[in-house]
Amino acid sequence: SDLMENTESISFYKKGTLTKLTTNSDSIKKQFELQIKLGSLNGITIYLIYQPVDTTDDEKYRIVSNFYKRLFESYGASVEITANVN
Repeated sequence: SDLMENTESISFYKKGTLTKLTTNSDSIKKQFELQIKLGSLNGITIYLIYQPVDTTDDEKYRIVSNFYKRLFESYGASVEITANVN
């Protein structure tokens, strides 16, 4: 998955949201936490697997995947970001 959230309450397709992910990701994290309550993720490893189609796609994916990595790690998960299963 490219992890590009797109709901009524938040869309990573909006340029301003992508900017916030790099400059003020805590505000986006708070929006997520208002919608979904995560419990402890201790002992869980999450793999984010995606092959970007070009450099623009890669840059967006790096921003978004790093946001999710920090989010899930804050709940105790171990997160691996990779382009393939190997």
